[in-house]
Amino acid sequence: MPYTFSKHLAEILVEESSGDIPICIVRPSVVTAANKEPIPGWIDNFTGFNGMQVSCCCGQNQRLEWWR
Repeated sequence: MPYTFSKHLAEILVEESSGDIPICIVRPSVVTAANKEPIPGWIDNFTGFNGMQVSCCCGQNQRLEWWR
């Protein structure tokens, strides 16, 4: 199940069950590979941090120069 779809389902469940209680949903700013499920290391895209991480692990980036 894609992250965005499961995120939306969770938001609907929280909204429906909150009643009159004010709610605030806070999400992490960086989402990366899965730890266990559906399989270890699973990702559905290579954008942002995931792309950099995969390219480093595959040896495509030998070094990262942040301050240039």
